[in-house]
Amino acid sequence: MSVNTYQQKEKSLLNEIARLEKYLANEQKNIATSEKKIASNQSSIARSKSASIIRTKQRTIETETRKLVQSKKKIADYSSKLARKKKELGDNQIKLTKATQAENDKFQKELQSSYEEQLE
Repeated sequence: MSVNTYQQKEKSLLNEIARLEKYLANEQKNIATSEKKIASNQSSIARSKSASIIRTKQRTIETETRKLVQSKKKIADYSSKLARKKKELGDNQIKLTKATQAENDKFQKELQSSYEEQLE
């Protein structure tokens, strides 16, 4: 493959990595929000005397716990995808370096050949 192809693939991989990191940050924010809501509702339950308020707060805690679990699953998924993309990027960069070096070697040989022809 050509140097240009590797460069385009590198750009694509960098964009994909940035997108995955954004999703990862968003899910981490969701986890923090859920944990905050859970803690708030738990402290409200401790202070509350009303059974209906306690039930409502417990349902909210259950809902936030489910959201928390879903976000953690998504984080695991995004982390896995991110690791694969970073490995792919590293492999692509190695291939890009080799292709660039091969292109430079070819150019040097052509230049040397041209120079030798001019001397003759």
